Amino acid sequence: MTTVLEFPDLELWASAYLRAGLVSWSARVGRRWPPADGTATGYDVVVRDDSGPSGQFTADRNLAVTVIGPEGSHAETGRVAERVAVLLRASPEDLSTPVARCTTVRGPYAVDSDSRRPAFYLTADLRVVGTSITL
Repeated sequence: MTTVLEFPDLELWASAYLRAGLVSWSARVGRRWPPADGTATGYDVVVRDDSGPSGQFTADRNLAVTVIGPEGSHAETGRVAERVAVLLRASPEDLSTPVARCTTVRGPYAVDSDSRRPAFYLTADLRVVGTSITL
């Protein structure tokens, strides 16, 4: 039998982590985009793992996050996006996370969208640790 490391589902972890950190905004956080039919209201935070190189013990991952706010809430949506950036930078301080280090956060910055809802985008470079499994 061989023991190897398996890296976490970073989108799943980040969604739960950010959801807890954004509770005061009642943000919906996950992998899925809000419906395009205009029925979505409130704050939506969409998380995407853009992957990256894996080593024997750690993996470098690029996490992309889009924050979409209610119509007419550009400044407040920017505040939510900034809170996401702060949470990602602080994530290594929480020992229950798979994040060993946040090396870089880029953004947030406003993005144009086809919707009337304001949107901000940011990325974070995270070094994550795996958990051992036996094959």
